[in-house]
Amino acid sequence: MKIEHLMITGCLLAAFTLQSCIKEKDLYQEPPTTYSELNLKLDGDYFSTELPMARTTKPSTIDDNKTIVGIAISMIPKDGTNPSSKPYAYGIFELEKAKNPDNLKIRVIDGYTYRISCSMIANAKDSILAEGNSFAAPFDLERSGKIKGECLNKFLTAEQTDGIKFLYNIENPKITTINGIQNECPRPFIERYHGLLDKLEVTDGMQNPITLYRRFFGVKFKQTGLKSGRIRINIDGAPSIYLNSSEDIHKTVESDLKMVSMRNLTANIPDANKNQYLTENVKVEAFWEETPGAEEKQIVNSNITFKRNYVHSIALTNIDLIGTPANIGIEVETGEMGEDPEQDIPWQESTIN
Repeated sequence: MKIEHLMITGCLLAAFTLQSCIKEKDLYQEPPTTYSELNLKLDGDYFSTELPMARTTKPSTIDDNKTIVGIAISMIPKDGTNPSSKPYAYGIFELEKAKNPDNLKIRVIDGYTYRISCSMIANAKDSILAEGNSFAAPFDLERSGKIKGECLNKFLTAEQTDGIKFLYNIENPKITTINGIQNECPRPFIERYHGLLDKLEVTDGMQNPITLYRRFFGVKFKQTGLKSGRIRINIDGAPSIYLNSSEDIHKTVESDLKMVSMRNLTANIPDANKNQYLTENVKVEAFWEETPGAEEKQIVNSNITFKRNYVHSIALTNIDLIGTPANIGIEVETGEMGEDPEQDIPWQESTIN
């Protein structure tokens, strides 16, 4: 009888212990996911906050309805060794919508830092290949194939059904253009702006300005003295620029002013007040074609340092000695881009009375 009582007591004790363990386990729950509101606000060169020194010329007038802004948000855990980032959200906006901070709000998960990359292309609807409301690189949502980024004027998170594909190419310098001439050019003739917020710790409701800097430089070529044929100028990675000959060899022939996108979109912008500038050292070649279809002869092979936000006026010198390439030279004048449309390029004479 005592043995039976002991067995019953043991079973009850074991059951109680097991039940206690189950209850204790049931009481443990993962900490709830909490969110903060990320508020972004666009700012930068296109708002003329970066005051020019020389006011040489200005880029094209930006049409808010035609200018496209892409924003990609990545998340990185605060804890852990060498944590890797993963996509969180993206959005493609018309500038008219993106300039309203109320349209650039999104809930983000606490416990992470965030990288916000923002790319803007002036008057993109007139320059980037589009189908309906979808745009090709750099706003396409796939590394290959025909899927393009759709301008929805809102954020899509990676968790949403329609947010599975992510904005891969927002920092890609190559752009697919409407006319096809510039396709896959690392330095297309497009006015591109870019801004970056890295390792951002989001504070709920706090506004985070993202400054969009001009990531392009201006360039214009001229020649005097070319008797026949034409000159083709190649800025490495950009479409060719042509200078024709003139019946009057004393007449200066100039190319159109081209705004050339830079390859590096994410490098830090140095302090211009300390005479520091973001530059790219680019190979520039010039070829002379005496008659249409004739074999080209290289007359210039040089490297030129181009400054972000500057117009570069480049003159080919000793052009009358075209048959001796060693004598052909280049002269470069620079001036900072401004906001005054009545200012002339340095070598032009003013026609304003």
